[in-house]
Amino acid sequence: MVKNKRLAFYLMPPYPLSLEILDMRNMVNDQYKINAALNFMVHMTIKGFFKMVPDMNYRQLIQGLNNVILKYKSFKIYPTKLKVFSDVILGVEFAREKNETLWQIHNDCYTVIRPFISSDCTFTPSEPKGDNFIPHITISMTDVSKEMLEDMKDFLSDIRFDNRGYMVKQFKLYEFESSGWQTDEWIYTLQWKILHAFSLKK
Repeated sequence: MVKNKRLAFYLMPPYPLSLEILDMRNMVNDQYKINAALNFMVHMTIKGFFKMVPDMNYRQLIQGLNNVILKYKSFKIYPTKLKVFSDVILGVEFAREKNETLWQIHNDCYTVIRPFISSDCTFTPSEPKGDNFIPHITISMTDVSKEMLEDMKDFLSDIRFDNRGYMVKQFKLYEFESSGWQTDEWIYTLQWKILHAFSLKK
């Protein structure tokens, strides 16, 4: 794999929820001129950017993930609240007590991906593991202080998600390329392509 490429595995939020997230991102940009997240598709991270072990290939990884995805039927996710994560991200949280299937499929998929991650992957050490993982969809990221994130959370606090939940149907494995992985500018040079789409059973 070329050194400026990374992979990532995402749950793709259904269209109605994606529209709500995009509306919040645009509102934040309009009010605060904060736009890093707008350089990124709406997604929920199952495994963020990672370098692959050199002697492993995409086909092996795709097969392993497909074996996991095929065990699950389409399921609903339930947004619970807005939350500031790790002082750098404002996102929508999906608490475990309302999203057991989501948390389980995350753990199962992460277990498949872990052997494919290169030991010198710079992103992976900073990621939470296991029960520390809090599923979320990002609204704002990287280019704002914690204090401003808290203000944004208050500004958006009137958002009301559909309490009937949102049906999940698909996951995707992406390949990303950026000229700025080692700096804070990676988000502004990001390009991507879909390597494989995984569909849940109906």
